[in-house]
Amino acid sequence: MFANLHFGSILSGLLFLVLFSFLIIKKSSIYSNSLLVFSFFLLGGLLSGVRKSNQFLESYKDHKLVVLSHVVEVSRSKSEWNKCIFEVEKIIENKSIKASKERILVYVKDELEVGQIVLANLDLFRIKNGNNPGEFNAESYWRNKGFSHMGFLHSEDYKLIDFMPENGVLDFFHKTRNYLLNLIEEKVDEKYQGIAQALLLGEKGNLTSEIRDSFSAAGAMHVLAVSGLHIGILMMLLSNFLSLFTRYISQRNAIIITILVAWIYASLTGFSPSILRATLMFSILLMGVFLGRRSNSLNGLGLSAFILILIEPSYIFDIGFQLSYLAVIGILIFHGPITKLVFFENKFLRKIWEGTSVGLAAQIFTFPLMLYYFGQFPNYFVLSNLVVMIIAGVILGLGILFFTFSKIPFVGAAITYLLGLTIAVLLFSMQFIESIPGSLASGFTLNIVQVLFLYFLIFASLFFGKKVKFQFKLAIIFVFILAWIQFDRFSNLNEEHLVFFNSKTTLFAIKERGKTYCFYEKKNGFNSSEKNILKDYKKKFGGVVKLIPLEEKVYDIKLSNKKIVTLKNGNSSAEIVFANEKYLLRKSYQFQGISKAHVIDMPYLGDNYEFDNLRNGAVFISI
Repeated sequence: MFANLHFGSILSGLLFLVLFSFLIIKKSSIYSNSLLVFSFFLLGGLLSGVRKSNQFLESYKDHKLVVLSHVVEVSRSKSEWNKCIFEVEKIIENKSIKASKERILVYVKDELEVGQIVLANLDLFRIKNGNNPGEFNAESYWRNKGFSHMGFLHSEDYKLIDFMPENGVLDFFHKTRNYLLNLIEEKVDEKYQGIAQALLLGEKGNLTSEIRDSFSAAGAMHVLAVSGLHIGILMMLLSNFLSLFTRYISQRNAIIITILVAWIYASLTGFSPSILRATLMFSILLMGVFLGRRSNSLNGLGLSAFILILIEPSYIFDIGFQLSYLAVIGILIFHGPITKLVFFENKFLRKIWEGTSVGLAAQIFTFPLMLYYFGQFPNYFVLSNLVVMIIAGVILGLGILFFTFSKIPFVGAAITYLLGLTIAVLLFSMQFIESIPGSLASGFTLNIVQVLFLYFLIFASLFFGKKVKFQFKLAIIFVFILAWIQFDRFSNLNEEHLVFFNSKTTLFAIKERGKTYCFYEKKNGFNSSEKNILKDYKKKFGGVVKLIPLEEKVYDIKLSNKKIVTLKNGNSSAEIVFANEKYLLRKSYQFQGISKAHVIDMPYLGDNYEFDNLRNGAVFISI
């Protein structure tokens, strides 16, 4: 359901809609020029293809492999494992050396640096999905980025051979970025370090799962990824600052300074797709002003996308890239019309409404894909985005002052305190919005057809919405699509089933109506991996989840529909009798099982074609 490989179908459909719209509207229309360029963006995504992973490693399954690799990317994290990207130079096997340019996702116990040459004895694994309900398709996601394998590296399994620094400019920005990240860790309260690093520099490695969940549920996750919002705020702050020196700085010089500052900031954030999109688009628009030419914002947006996907075709499959572009398109097209729907005499209320309309315009173009990828929707996104737009600007301004004056006694301490206080207000606001009943609607399982229908309605309303004879037809189609989506969601929320999750430890759940009973091994605690599995499950099926820790004993559980569940948990098995059927979760081959039972083996047991093995994915049994 959430496979990125299906996005090509969506993209093809959008391209068709855009080209169709272009044909039916007047040549003189501003939309015709905008949509033509936007169609080039879509066509470029379709024709450029995705960088394929090296075929050499495709033949390798899970085993040890000696590689000589170049560290090209490092993600900071306070967890046990740090995520790195290795570009393999040589593969050493059976005393032979083979050249390769394969990129491998590697988790390392130690802290490595970009530019290091490493000789490593890697535990190599294919990137595979757990195939649990509602799980994100990580295999397809990484394959589209050019990765087929991942590895785990302990301290004793590698040696540093050499160091190959980046070119002078990139090395300078990389070191500056690390300096600023370390400065945040040194000065800012530990509770707020992750948010500060993410919001100011785009480094999300230190964000806790609780913070991610709060921002996601509030519909403000985008603020933690440096994007067009940040570039827009930065340019606004810089423009206001430069306006103080109009006697000394001409407009053309101010434009050059603004573009340079934007690209310097983009380099410090690591050139994420969203920041590249925003920086390139603003640069194109400002260069139009510099050259004395009128330029359309949509054309600039389309051109920036076209350039980026030609440089790195895999961007087209990046979810952040897709959503950020669609959000900006929505703002450029719908912000004005939405703002005009309501007029406030009060200047303050008018500004609030203008900010609210920005969030509404962005959601119009993004919500179909949000439902498709994530299966949930933040109901109070308007409130959260209004808060974010106000506070994010303050944080970014304070962040600039923090980086500039943090080493100065008293002044630096005061700015650091204000920065921490503002971040605390932002975090509290997101947690408060998350706590409001009904903050998050889950259980959506949109298919490609439904997504295309929704985008058809968006484009149709754009071009035909003012025609009365079409308004009724569009409303009928919208009600039909909404009913279709809600019916699927209602079916998910009310489904009754038994599911055994693909987990390293015992983890299974019984769902009946709106309540789920989730059983886990008490001796292991409810670990982070199990939390993530259950979080994905809740996205799809929703409802209230009751956690029940398992001990080695017999359980008799009375469900609300009066069904009796008998559960016997032991070292080598878990026996379940549910709805007059017997199920056996086998933890060891030493246990032969019970007669006439549905046998399910844990994923760490070898393949046994007689029984289900969880390594192939969760076993899902509808009741």
